[in-house]
Amino acid sequence: MTPDGLRVTAALRLSPADSIGVPIFEAGNAMYVPEMDADYNISAFLLYENVDHYDVTRDVPDAYRDRVFSVGDPAPIIFWHKQTPYIIEGDAEKARLKVIFGLSALTHPVLRDLGEMLDDARSGKVKAQQEEWFAQEIEASYNDVFLEEPSRTRYWVSRYRVALENARKLTQPPHPIDVRLRRVSSRWLELYATKAEFSMLTSILGEASQGIYSLKQITDIMFAYMAHRVGAVNSIEITRWLEDDTVRSLFGRGLYDMYLLDGWPHVPFEYIKPDFLAILKERLIQGWERESWKVARLVSVLILGNRAMADFG
Repeated sequence: MTPDGLRVTAALRLSPADSIGVPIFEAGNAMYVPEMDADYNISAFLLYENVDHYDVTRDVPDAYRDRVFSVGDPAPIIFWHKQTPYIIEGDAEKARLKVIFGLSALTHPVLRDLGEMLDDARSGKVKAQQEEWFAQEIEASYNDVFLEEPSRTRYWVSRYRVALENARKLTQPPHPIDVRLRRVSSRWLELYATKAEFSMLTSILGEASQGIYSLKQITDIMFAYMAHRVGAVNSIEITRWLEDDTVRSLFGRGLYDMYLLDGWPHVPFEYIKPDFLAILKERLIQGWERESWKVARLVSVLILGNRAMADFG
């Protein structure tokens, strides 16, 4: 078990010339190196075995020999300037180097590199780069989702869902992986939205909290999907729509009222823009002829909203 706090006792010196090294923390016979986040804080202590036989020096600044570092602390960054070891902590500003080293901070290659490192951390550039690398890793792990044309199969939709859920376990929106997920899901919608089963559509859209589509985008896409299909929908399919929690929460006032207030939404796919009242009239006539009002009642609820329930009892 890794101790809660460790002292810097040595360092990996990667070059005999002036350079930036890696601090080593020891506990008993075990050596550890720090894992750092994008702000150069310690995120973990990683067990280290020097299998590549790097030079391990115990020449570290005296001021840090008794300093205990814990996870969450700014990481000690060790470097050599004119063959003398120094440590600067990960939360420092680039200007701190100029205070310590004067003009050399602008001319010495190691100090310039270190200053750029600190500046990139403070500006968020390191975080952005780490997020991009992570997005690339997820993309490579699900290349059938991100790098191939989407398909209207349950397998592809399930793979997309796994990629989305894993991304959300490891990242929070906004994140570069969101752009990739939005791109492939928009392509799927463009190709298959109006042909797909309702359950596949909702799997692709996910929830607004997942950060791929906003609540308005989800509402618009579901509106367009139902508008396209309502003219030929059967009782089983429309029942699934009306029993869906998202549909019930977003479309309680009915498609017709939403159309009157908001117009036809812009979505990633082409869809039929029907005459809602003409469709309702047709369904009522069919109900009269067949002496069954089931489909007419369901279509009325979808088009006119909850107020239609009172009309049909």
